[in-house]
Amino acid sequence: MNLKTLPFFSLIKVKNAIVFFIVFSVFFLLFGATSAFAIELTIGGDFSVQNRNYNGDVNMMIEQNNLTLVGVEGEDVVSILLATAELEDKNVGEDKVVSITNVILVGEDAGKYTVSYLNAPTTTVTISQALVSVSADNKTKIQGNVDPEFTFQIITGGLLGGDTFTGQLSRDPGNGVGTYNITRGTLSVDDGNNGDNYNFIFQTGTLTINRRPSSQSRSVSTSVISRFENLVNIGNTQTAQNLKNQWAHLFDDVSSEEVSVVFSERAQTQGDFEVRDLKINMTGFDVRNLQILLNKNNFIVANSGAGSPGNETSFFGPATQRALQNYQQAHNISPASGYFGQITRGHMKSIGLDGLWW
Repeated sequence: MNLKTLPFFSLIKVKNAIVFFIVFSVFFLLFGATSAFAIELTIGGDFSVQNRNYNGDVNMMIEQNNLTLVGVEGEDVVSILLATAELEDKNVGEDKVVSITNVILVGEDAGKYTVSYLNAPTTTVTISQALVSVSADNKTKIQGNVDPEFTFQIITGGLLGGDTFTGQLSRDPGNGVGTYNITRGTLSVDDGNNGDNYNFIFQTGTLTINRRPSSQSRSVSTSVISRFENLVNIGNTQTAQNLKNQWAHLFDDVSSEEVSVVFSERAQTQGDFEVRDLKINMTGFDVRNLQILLNKNNFIVANSGAGSPGNETSFFGPATQRALQNYQQAHNISPASGYFGQITRGHMKSIGLDGLWW
């Protein structure tokens, strides 16, 4: 056949046919065996997985793999290198169905085959609840004030797979002076399964309602604060300092919570007080702050009772002196006499000790 004698449009058709044949031949050589002409295998045999606790995921690890390929031709070399399996859903339950979702083939003839997962083997598994244990934080308030925000800490376990807490803590009813249980209220887990994926353990906390100072006490404290302000305004800072140091010691019926609020407010408007040296038998609010600082940094004033964490006092006694000596000895401060002076304060500032109040 002489292409020169063919009509123009016939010549175009012949050329297109030649191009198509070349492209088809290359495609077949490169991809034919693994795409349009691949042989479909099915999966036989069996497999097993291990029971486990809920983890918020559907993926399962195959414990024993006895899977086989059905439909391999002749002496072809092809086998399963790796198989993956998934739960029907992530939630807890017995006899949960686990299915094969993917296999990776290996062998010199693996490229000839694809895999169908229709009617592939399945197995069952038990998914048990995960543990999460929380504890309500203890809170305090002055009688008549609104309740503080109730909070909690995770003690054991935790939430998994993007699950979250929802709801709020509550407390036993009552507004009199005393202690009340902080309860679970509506606190629960949002896990898409009504919280049933967790063994939720809740430890109650305590709300302590302290007595509001009597009108007489408030009158006395108002008088002292007024005198305090006058002393600062006229520049008599030392006397004002002494008055501040004596506050908690002289007026025990005023709660420590209100004392802290009062002096916090005064500090914002009047500025910081001059820091004084402290030693045995001194009293003052700064003594209490020193005890708090020592306790917070594991130089314990007392393990229980007065001076223990949460029960700090305004009296600089032998227990405070010993705790301060322990701090000084631990940091090679000499002399380690339990005297709170410029050297010790300077060292505390230099290491950024937690709880400095000056």
